[in-house]
Amino acid sequence: MSERPIEELVAGEKVRAELIKRADSWNHDAPMFYGWVIMEAFLAGIDYARNVPKRR
Repeated sequence: MSERPIEELVAGEKVRAELIKRADSWNHDAPMFYGWVIMEAFLAGIDYARNVPKRR
């Protein structure tokens, strides 16, 4: 993984924490998905937005 600004990581963690609260299924005290997947998807979205030409 490349170096990322701390602001991106903090924003990703905030999104991950909010989505975990909304998990639709739980296995005892853990959501039925992996939090790191949400973080990776969020960071991939940032990368995508950076590389797509701006729309007018």
